[in-house]
Formats: sequence, C-alpha cells, structure tokens
Amino acid sequence: MNDHALKVLEYNDLLSCLAGCAHSEPGSHLALRLLPCPDRQSVVADLALTQEALHLLEIEDVNLSEVQNTTAVLDRLRAEGSVLGSDDLMILLSNQKSVGTVRRTLR
Repeated sequence: MNDHALKVLEYNDLLSCLAGCAHSEPGSHLALRLLPCPDRQSVVADLALTQEALHLLEIEDVNLSEVQNTTAVLDRLRAEGSVLGSDDLMILLSNQKSVGTVRRTLR
C-alpha cells in the first residue's frame, strides 16, 4: 500500500486511536508501528494472535496496564559492567509477573 492510500484512509489517525486503546506502554508503541500486510498467511497468523489478545481482555484477572517498556533498562544491561538499580529491577519483576499471568491464562 502506498503513502497516498494510507493518507487517504487516515491510517495514522487509526493507529493513534488504536494506540490510545492499548493497555500498556509497549502495546501502544507496537500499535503505532503497525503496517498493512499484503501476505495472506501473515494476516491469518496475526488474526489468530488477535483472537488470543481478545480472549485475554475478556478475562477480568488479567491486567496488563502495569506492563512497562523495558527497552531502556535492557539497553543498559548491554554495557559491560553495568548494574541495574532497584527501580529497574522492579520494572522487570512487574513485567515478568504479567507475563506469567498471561502464560497461565492461555494454557
């Protein structure tokens, strides 16, 4: 799909709306990077993932709103001899708890 078609379809506005509905910062960032896909198999696979996500949203025990973007924390780990502070460790722990909840829910 070309840039003109995306502009006519107000695709960026759609992505902004979608990002605003995300339950986490990483989800919002991912939503803003979505692009149309011409490959049918990829679309079918993505729709299956979307079904799983909708299933998670229907379950009251799963709260992803506290998931935070860990990119900066993980980037600091790449530096030789780096040390993470307690705040960084708490972010990673919180995200791991959310991942564990999602994993148990999807089983």
